[in-house]
Amino acid sequence: MTKVSKPEYAFEETGTMVVHGPSPDTNKEKIKEISRKIFNKSCCFINCEEITTVKDLEGDDGKFKLFVSAFAEVEETYPVFGFLNLDQCKDSESRKFIVDVLERRRESFEDSSNEIIQRLMKCAFAVTCVNLEEIPKEILDKDHNSIEAEPKVEIISQEPDE
Repeated sequence: MTKVSKPEYAFEETGTMVVHGPSPDTNKEKIKEISRKIFNKSCCFINCEEITTVKDLEGDDGKFKLFVSAFAEVEETYPVFGFLNLDQCKDSESRKFIVDVLERRRESFEDSSNEIIQRLMKCAFAVTCVNLEEIPKEILDKDHNSIEAEPKVEIISQEPDE
C-alpha cells in the first residue's frame, strides 16, 4: 500500500492545539514533536482569546476538531492546554496513558469557571495538563508511523469504574 504524503499542518488533517496564554516558540516545537510521536498528528496553534464560544471549537459537521491531551510546563511555566480526540491515539498503550493522566489531573479543572472548559467536561471529554517528563520513554520512542490505527472507541464517561 502506497503512503500518500499529506500536508503537515493542514487543519482538516490535524485539528487544532489550543494554547492558553503566552507560549514561546520553543514550546510550540516540542508540542508539535510530541503530537507527531504519540498521535501521528501535527498541530497548529490558535490564540485562546479568539475562542469566545464553544462553536469556535467545532467543525462544519458540528463535531469538535480536536480534544483532550494537553502538554504543559514545557521549559517555562506557561500553561498550554490542548484538546485531542482519544480516537486519534494510534495504539491502546498511548490511549491508556492519556486516560490515566486524565483521571489523575481532571479534578483540578472541575471547579473551573471557564464556560468552555465546563462545556467540554459535560461532553464526557476531560481537560488536562501533563508535564512532558511524565510521558513514558517507551511511548515517545515507539515508531508510531508503523502502527495501524485501531477502531474508533467512543468514550462515554471519564468516571472511574466502581
